[in-house]
Amino acid sequence: MTANVKFTDKGLARIQKQLRDLAKFRIEVGFFGDDGSALHPGSTLTVSATAAIQEFGIDDTPERSFMRSAIIMRQAEIAKAYADNTSAMIAGKKTLVESQSEIAKVITKAIRDRLKSAPSWAKPLDTETVEEKGSATPLKQTGTLERALGWRVFRGASEVAKGK
Repeated sequence: MTANVKFTDKGLARIQKQLRDLAKFRIEVGFFGDDGSALHPGSTLTVSATAAIQEFGIDDTPERSFMRSAIIMRQAEIAKAYADNTSAMIAGKKTLVESQSEIAKVITKAIRDRLKSAPSWAKPLDTETVEEKGSATPLKQTGTLERALGWRVFRGASEVAKGK
């Protein structure tokens, strides 16, 4: 007795390819290009260097983590964005680039929101810094970090999307 089995692919091969391709993608959120390499207003440091010093602290500047803390605090929201956008990609409603871009936007918004709320949580400035800056509000003088923050999506070494 011989059995004939017919296989009809209803999208499994496409989904498998997308999931393999997903491993080649990465999202970066930070201070890039001209925005990151510009001098921070009133400083000899670049915007990206200023952001790093605030994020990690250095010498007499205390750590004022706005990136890592935002991701930790909004972890559930970011995970939901990842699940929703990956599901939409698998369902054929979004491309890989679109789904990764949406996730990047959620992460960027979380960090930007954390920067905006800095006066309520950041370590206070010392007296000398207040006099120099003309303000006692940490992480909030010119809004440069908020405006310079951006995101990029890469497939391998190639940038395939970017935004603010």
